[in-house]
Amino acid sequence: MESSSPENPFYIDMLRGINQSLVARHYVLSIAIGSRVEEVLANVTAMVQQAKVKRFVLLYTDENDPVVDYLRRENLDFVVIGQPVGDLPDRYVDNDNVQAGRDATMAILQNGGVRNPLFVESEYEWQYERNRRMGYEKAMAEVQLEPLVFRLPKRVSETAVDVFLNQHQDVDAVIATDDVGLLRFNRVWSKIRHTKKIPMMSFNKSELLALIDQDVRMVDMRPEMLGSRAVELLFTDRNVQKLIVQYEL
Repeated sequence: MESSSPENPFYIDMLRGINQSLVARHYVLSIAIGSRVEEVLANVTAMVQQAKVKRFVLLYTDENDPVVDYLRRENLDFVVIGQPVGDLPDRYVDNDNVQAGRDATMAILQNGGVRNPLFVESEYEWQYERNRRMGYEKAMAEVQLEPLVFRLPKRVSETAVDVFLNQHQDVDAVIATDDVGLLRFNRVWSKIRHTKKIPMMSFNKSELLALIDQDVRMVDMRPEMLGSRAVELLFTDRNVQKLIVQYEL
């Protein structure tokens, strides 16, 4: 995984779940990390060739990833946390992110007459974000409302957010694809619309959200369970393709 990942509480919780399940099986957790994918690949290759590691859990899913390509080429056993990109046979553990997106949207629409919830996602186009957006759009279509999506740039520009919000003055709620994204968006929102309190929804139950002075609800994607079930799948017959972890709203 990328070196920035451990800073995200979601990844820390997944690692905790992985480690607990490995300890119960008398295995030890080793982590391949790097600031670039080439560094991660070098670490994984060393694990395989020098430490004889044969099983892997990947905390991300990306198209044309050299690490995954290497694991497939070497016929090594691995499980991905998150739905693989594209039509690939990789085994994986995930939440039903489309349904979670729909349920979160329906829940916030029932909050005091909300009619124009904004969906906030990153510019990375991660698969889980696409799926949660699909659920949001599905819910909006069911109640015959127009969806509205804002893609957060890597460096959040106060001007860009201000221009967007000025063009969409009727935004009365926010749904963000994860806790980090909601924090970044709210930091700018609180400067621009500091007197306006609106309901907000985040995927990931995180203590970080206590920093937000808004009415925030959270969808618990249960990262520890995702990590634990990934290990369970890793030690299960390869004919089992996937395991789905139920979220909590």
